[in-house]
Order: sequence, then structure tokens, then C-alpha cells
Amino acid sequence: MALQDVVGVVSLLVLSSFDPNKADGPSFGVSIAIMFGKFAATLAILFFLSRYVLSWWFKMFAVTGEMLFVGTVGYALGVAGLAGLAEFSPEIGGFFAGVSLSSVPYRLEIEQKVEPIKAFGVVLFFFMLGIDLEMDGESLKTALPWSTLLAVLTVFVFPSIMWALGFVSRFRSRTAFMMGLIINNISEFSLILAQLAHKYEVFDDKLYQVVSFATVITLFLSSVTHVQADFIYDKVSWMIAILDKRTTEEEAALEEFEMEDHVVLLGFNETGLEIAEFYRHNNQDVLVVQLDPALHSTFKKGYVHREHRPIINPL
Repeated sequence: MALQDVVGVVSLLVLSSFDPNKADGPSFGVSIAIMFGKFAATLAILFFLSRYVLSWWFKMFAVTGEMLFVGTVGYALGVAGLAGLAEFSPEIGGFFAGVSLSSVPYRLEIEQKVEPIKAFGVVLFFFMLGIDLEMDGESLKTALPWSTLLAVLTVFVFPSIMWALGFVSRFRSRTAFMMGLIINNISEFSLILAQLAHKYEVFDDKLYQVVSFATVITLFLSSVTHVQADFIYDKVSWMIAILDKRTTEEEAALEEFEMEDHVVLLGFNETGLEIAEFYRHNNQDVLVVQLDPALHSTFKKGYVHREHRPIINPL
């Protein structure tokens, strides 16, 4: 997913160089070089802000949920505006703002507060997309077969790439299968790219319609596959069973954790450690839901082993 985001941002940068309003500017190669130079400078500035400023800054907003929401939206709009001054698209600015906020200690609270406006923004985006999309019976007849083919390839063929990567990375078959289902749709990011490509006349009307229809089809099909993921895995598990033969010992040890009769901790700190140790000494397994990768490494080194029973398992 991170690779997709990086490719998407780079694509947005390249598309910005196709803006017809910049026809009298420097050549295409020079424009790309200038754009990537600005991109590197912007990343350096945002790295400095996320490392030394944002945590202190958002601490002042974290007194109430409303202030945290206002500060987050204001920061995102500010970065989008500065991106516009640097001749980036507002979409790139919004992406930069989100990445820089990922290191803030209040990121989970921020995600919770902005989720409603994010959902509303997605609905509004699709609504405006439908308004701008020129469509008639003839164009639908031309675009629908290609859109269906693209959607089928995305939903049913593209996940096989994740199965191959799972084979190389020694994942269990179920883990690789579920990872493949996560990426089996054409995302809103792809639609933004298609919309900009159409705006800058890189895509013609027919190609833009194909991508738009394919996105709608994949969103429907991927929703069905997500709901029926366990059922589908049971039917196709024999096809990827070879992955289980290459599973690392560490991955196999994680699978030993039985998801029943255990204690669940949401988050982990000093108090959480005392609670986990209390239950562990009373011969009961503990499942910790924690996003910090550093704590995952600590758990794997100290607790998640075959000889450790009961165990504390990170998720």
C-alpha cells in the first residue's frame, strides 16, 4: 500500500508537468527536474516539522476533540495551499499533510475525528465525478467491455501478485490471501489520477470513461469478496497451499496463539505491561492490539516463542 501511495504521488508530480497552462514554460524534461527538486525540498520541510514542531504544536490543540479537529483541518488546508504556491496539485498537498501527521502522538484521535469528513469527501468526490463524466448510450457500449475486463483483472488476477510476494516473503497462505484482497480494487487515488490526466488531455474521453466505470465495478466486486473472504479462502486454499511449506518458524509460532479464552489489551504502556504480566503469571494468554512496530519487535523477542507459555501476542 505504501508503494502504491509513492507511485501515486510521483504520478501526480509528472502529470502536473502536462498542464496546458504551462505551454510557454521550460521543456518537459526541465519541468520534471524542477518539480522533483521542489518535491525533495517539500519533503525536507515536512520532515523537520514532523520531527520537531508538530508534536508540540498539536499538544496545544489536543485539549479538546473539537480543537484537535479544527487544528488538523487547518493544517491540511494550509499544506495544500502551500503546495499550490509550489505549483503542486492540492491533492499532493493533502497527501503530504497526512503523511507528516502520521508521527504525531495524537494520530489515532485525529483519524477518529476526521473519519466523518473523509467519508463525506469521498461521497462528494464521486458525486462531482458523475457530474463531470460525459456519458451516452454509445460511449457506454464502447467503454463497458473494456471496463469489465480491467475490473476482472484487478479483482481476480492482481491479488495473485501478492500471493507471489507472500511466497517470497515466506508468509502463510491465509496471510498472503488476505493481503491480496486488500488491494483488489481501483482506489479513489487512481480516480484522482485519471481525472487529472483527463484534465491535462493525457486521457481522452473514452479512456477516462473506461477507468471510471472499472473503478465502480471493482468497488462493488471487492466489497463482495471482502465480506465472503473466509468462504473464498476455503475454496481456493489448495491453490496456494505451497506457501505454508515455506512459512518461517516465527510466523508459525504466531499462528500457535489460540484466539479463545484470552485477555485482550487495546494499547500497551506501563500499566498495560503490569496487567499483561498479571494474567500471564496466572496461566492465561494475552493478546495486545498495538500499532507501534517497535513494541512488536520487543514482544517477538521476549514473549512470542514456542517455549514461552502462556504468551503475550502482538496484533
